[in-house]
Amino acid sequence: MKKNVIAALLFVLTLLAPLYISIANLQASAATYPSTINFSGYTWYIENSNNQKVNPGPNYWSNSPQNVWVDSNGYLHLKITYSNGRWYCPEVTCTQTFGYGTYTYYLASRVDQFDKNIVAGLFARIDDTHEVDIEFSKWGISNYQNSRYAVQPAPYIEDQNKHTYNTVLYGDYTTQYFTWQPNSIYFESFGGHYALGTEPAGNIIQSFTSYRQVSATGAKAHINLWLYQGQAPSDGSQPEIIIKSFQYTP
Repeated sequence: MKKNVIAALLFVLTLLAPLYISIANLQASAATYPSTINFSGYTWYIENSNNQKVNPGPNYWSNSPQNVWVDSNGYLHLKITYSNGRWYCPEVTCTQTFGYGTYTYYLASRVDQFDKNIVAGLFARIDDTHEVDIEFSKWGISNYQNSRYAVQPAPYIEDQNKHTYNTVLYGDYTTQYFTWQPNSIYFESFGGHYALGTEPAGNIIQSFTSYRQVSATGAKAHINLWLYQGQAPSDGSQPEIIIKSFQYTP
């Protein structure tokens, strides 16, 4: 009798062993997702909300290689993905502290073609009252303009600490930058990749100067891609933004 019981238990354990191994492998896989990534000569922290919804959005934020990776050319990819009934968003934050100066993002993506619920952010911040943004989004409204420059804190006043405009592109490459100074923030977007100050005048998409005085002491560079109010893309897409490089100049 005892031998039969022992044999039965061993049989059950044999059946369960692959399940336990599978779970262990999944846990190990999740635990080994990187918390940082190297891009453009800097180390960037990858946001991970541990399957909790947090702002902005709120959204689920993931450090999975499906959401954040650097390709063989050194380009950074951020992608929103759908898995097991949830949408996962990416954000990276440069671990180095900057401050006043010029933040330049060289994009290799058609940011003018995002679904109305997508938000792409290129920004530098300390907190919610010290932040400078270049954002591409229609904020959930199909016929809304798809781009804006903004300086926090809110409330936003058009052409004071916010400038809304429409971006229409004819290729993937654009240069997006802002110069954060003690008494002003200058924004500019232009087609192509040129050293600042050498871009053809005809390539300039938009520019704007805000005279809001916001301290930059302790500011860090960020890049994110997320869902407005946590709403799924209305077109069902899993959007991606590609950044060729980032530069900071004091």
